[in-house]
Amino acid sequence: MPLALTDLLSPDAPVQGELRVSVPIQAWPRLAAAVLEPEGSVNVKVKVAPLPGAGSSAVTTVVGRLSACLPLRCQRCLETVWVEMDQELNLAVTAEGGEQAVPDQMEAWPLLAGPVSLGELLEDELLLALPLVPMHADPAECGELLAKLESLRGNDGPVRSENPFAALKNLKR
Repeated sequence: MPLALTDLLSPDAPVQGELRVSVPIQAWPRLAAAVLEPEGSVNVKVKVAPLPGAGSSAVTTVVGRLSACLPLRCQRCLETVWVEMDQELNLAVTAEGGEQAVPDQMEAWPLLAGPVSLGELLEDELLLALPLVPMHADPAECGELLAKLESLRGNDGPVRSENPFAALKNLKR
């Protein structure tokens, strides 16, 4: 059964099916705000199904993969760095307090504020997977700003700068 990003995940009304789609980054406003250019798309391949043998507590599994190439700001040179995202999903969506029914190999996702749409859950997973400090893998890939900083370095390594308190030396009596 096909799924949609708008399908609600709730223990009260479990959904199941498979979703294979390419979703534009602009469809996810929080992700679009986190990237430099909200162009491109995220490839989504997920299966949603009830957890077999979960007993009285309803647990819905979300298993699959999210992949994308996202433009982020390099924190070394402040230029665009393209980050390959390949996020594996192995989630178990439960009602609050139902985490005990989740197998060890799965990550529990308790619904604290009621049902969540599949799209919101996937966007949250992408945001959590973004690097904290995106940088080019090789400093040589960084642009003009890094080259300028390197030219200011002396032979001893640190960036040369004048002591901001040097002018106070002349005021000494």
